[in-house]
Formats: sequence, C-alpha cells, structure tokens
Amino acid sequence: MKYKILVVFVLLIFVPVDQVLAISPQDLQSIQSNTIYYINSQSSPGISSCGSTGTLTVFPLLTSPAGSTTGSWKSTATPPYYLEEFAINVLEYVAQKDGVSENSAVTRQHVLALVAWFYAEGGDINNSNLFNPLNTSLQDSALETTKGPGGNEAFNSFNSGVEGTALTIMGSNQNRIAAVLMNPSTSASTVLATVANYQIYPGNQAWASPGGSPTQPEVIAFNQNTYLPLLYTVLQEVKANYSHYATIEMGLNKHTALKGHYVPASELQYNTTGSVGQQGNGSASNSSTCSAGPWGSRIAQTALSFSWPEPPEDVIPPRNSFLATSAYSSYITNYDSGAPYKGADCGAFVGAVMRSSGADPNYPVSGTSEQQQYVENHPNLYTILYNVNSTKELQAGDIAIVNLGSGNGADGHTYIYVGPQPGGYNEASASMNQRMPSLGQAIFQDYRGHYIFARLIKPVS
Repeated sequence: MKYKILVVFVLLIFVPVDQVLAISPQDLQSIQSNTIYYINSQSSPGISSCGSTGTLTVFPLLTSPAGSTTGSWKSTATPPYYLEEFAINVLEYVAQKDGVSENSAVTRQHVLALVAWFYAEGGDINNSNLFNPLNTSLQDSALETTKGPGGNEAFNSFNSGVEGTALTIMGSNQNRIAAVLMNPSTSASTVLATVANYQIYPGNQAWASPGGSPTQPEVIAFNQNTYLPLLYTVLQEVKANYSHYATIEMGLNKHTALKGHYVPASELQYNTTGSVGQQGNGSASNSSTCSAGPWGSRIAQTALSFSWPEPPEDVIPPRNSFLATSAYSSYITNYDSGAPYKGADCGAFVGAVMRSSGADPNYPVSGTSEQQQYVENHPNLYTILYNVNSTKELQAGDIAIVNLGSGNGADGHTYIYVGPQPGGYNEASASMNQRMPSLGQAIFQDYRGHYIFARLIKPVS
C-alpha cells in the first residue's frame, strides 16, 4: 500500500480496517425504507430521503481556518491517483487547517461519504474537470487551474485539486460540510444529509445553484427531495462495491464518458467500509424517484440535465425545437459530433445519456433497433419489462423502446422515464430531425406497438 496509514478529515474516529462496524436495527430499518433518523437534543426539522420530515443534527460551524496559505499542500501521494486517496487528502487538509487530530478526523465513514459524494457529482470521473470531483468553480491565484467546461475548474495537479476541494467545503457558504466532518461520531449518511440540508445553517447556501436564468433556463432547481435520495442511493451502491468506486483513477486527460481506469484494490486503505450508518425510520414513499436504484437515479438526473423542462410548443412564444440545452449541446459537440441530426434524434439522446452518465459506456450511440437488440441481448445488465401499462410499474431511469420493423429501416422511438416532474411531465426524449431533448409525458403503446422498458441492474465496468 503506497499511502500512509493515518488519514485525516474533520469528523470521525479512525477505525481499524479489520473492525467491521455492526449495523443497528435503526440502520437496517432506515436502509430498507430509504429514510433518515437522527437522535440529538440539538436538532431542527430536516428532509428525509423521500421527503418525509425528520430531525437533523445541527453541527457548530467552524471559525475561519488558520494555518498555511493556499498553494502549500504537499501530499506524499504519487501517481496513479485514485478517488479514495483524494478523499483522504481532503480530510487531512481540513484537519490540518482546523487543528484536528488526523486520527479523529479521518474515518472510514467520512472517507465512504466523500467517495460516494465525489462519484455522485462526477467531476473528473465523467468530465474533463481534472482533480475536481465536486466541480467547484473556486478560483484562487495560488492554485494551478485551467478553466473547464461550464465555468468550473480543472486543477493542474493533485495537490491543487485537494486544496481547492477542501477550501470549497470550508467556505463561508458551505462550511456546514466541514463542520459535520469535524465530528468523530458522524456516519456517512449524516454527512450527506448535511450536504443537502443547508437552510438550518446561517449564511450557508444550497450545494447546487437554485433555479434557472434567462441565459440558462434549463438549469434544474436544487431540490432536497431529489438530491438527497440520489446521494443515498449512490451511497448504497458505493458501500456495496467500495473497491470498484474507490479505485477510480483521477487526473487522466481523457475526454470519454467513463474513463474506466482503476488502480489495484490493494492500494486502498479501507477494503471494507462497515455500516453505512444511515439511521432512520418511517415508511418509504411510493414515488418512483425514491424507489429508483443508484444507476436509475443517475440516468434520470443526466436525462434531466440534457433536456428542456417542457416541450417546445408548451412555451410562449414556442421555443425553437432545434435549440439544445447547453449541457446537451456541449456533450454532442465534445463527444458525439457525428450524432444523427446533431443530436435531434431519440436514439442519439438516450445513447448520450447512458454513456455520459457512466451507466453504460457500451450503449449503442443511436438506432432504436440496435438499442433494443443490445438490451435484450445483455440480460446480465438489463431487466426487460413487457406489457407495462402504468408508471407505477416504472422506476426513474428506465428506458422505453418500441420498433416497427428491424434494421436500418426500423420505425422506432425511445425515451427515458425520469419520474414525476413539475408540469406533469415524466419522460425525457428527443425526436429524429424534429426536436432536441425535452420533457414530455410517458406513453406505453402507439401505432408501432407496445413499448418495452429496459432497467439497468448492474453498472458496466
């Protein structure tokens, strides 16, 4: 193992690798019901994973960090760099700045939380924001950066990325995140719940930018009721396959949807991560968004980010149907310049979502006939649902496909079910040479026949 045994961040106690944390009955119940449960005398209303009310611990905010100036972080880590190593360094940096013992700051629960959060945000994993897993736009003249897509930073070195990420969560509008990581008893799920529940911290702001703007109307409003379930489902997936996600290599200057390079699992400090520590009670919501698996949620979120929030004809005055959102336009320009009709194609849209989300980098780039054959020929990856007649049978991220005929002459359509959205919409799709991706309403059959629905059940590595 090339990394030193002590790790740092601001909030949990170091647990030996061979000590497996027991899961409590409350943990088990909360994981099964996808809710959170907090017991603390100093608490205030919070939002559970499916929108029900719970109580959320309020952690004391940190004072202005002291210590060395920016640009001074010097890690002993050497290439290849990987996700767990980055998380550990971030924790070490925050602990050093705040005078916290590394032994009490770096814990397996905190490392697990950061690996899951980094993966959910996808910086450097699914884009070219190198060494910037949280896609921060932080600018500091002492840090080596290059402006990345969307105004975010690509850090030119591992050390600059660690420092920029740590400073982001220690900043005055996000310092609740550093605060929760200072507590040696907090679980991974508590860390992620604190990321989402910003309102109870004076001066803090939502992690994602709320609302849209005249120039970027496609920006999706930050919503705890959707963001927190996404974080929880990703946490469960990362917990179950920790060595797969923690070993993702960082800093590769490859602009592919899923870079797909991993370091050996023997490099990991935490080969097991113990209980997720998601404390909760209550009943699960019937919402399909809440019941979606981690990859379904990720697929749906990517589809939403690529799509306009309503069909072009539902806007007054009507929107140009060939105008793409900035996120989809950027993807098509950078990765799929050969996409049919410059992306105004249902198959090209679904292919772009599946590959850019990292869910399935082998998904056919276009062609509904080829895509249907692909999902039906990979039962190890997809479950196929036939004769679906209600959204109650669907989960966010399910792929609908219908074809009349076969091969290049097939008349087909495909869309992604994204769960209930404002305006009564619940699917995202494009249409061949007619419109760019936008939201609409799911259908189950048309003149071509009954749609099948493909559900990804295993990530493609």
